Amino acid sequence: MGRARARLDAVPEAQPGADRPVRTAVHDIRNSLATVKMAIQTLAIGESVSDRGKRRLEIALREVDAIDRLLDRLAEVALPSGEPANGA
Repeated sequence: MGRARARLDAVPEAQPGADRPVRTAVHDIRNSLATVKMAIQTLAIGESVSDRGKRRLEIALREVDAIDRLLDRLAEVALPSGEPANGA
């Protein structure tokens, strides 16, 4: 993460609003991930899901969480300091 921040710090100040595509992408991906996460959680509590199926759903849920953390890191390096990543 340090190298990415150093590269961004070396770039001249961006034009106002240049971060909007990143904001929009992070926001839209997070909205979709929330829907996927809710669906996985709903399926996982179902009684008709086998133990094997529940393990697969747990793996899918961990992957959704990993993508969410990746979005946090993307927002950290791509957006100005102190600005929320979820605002579009």
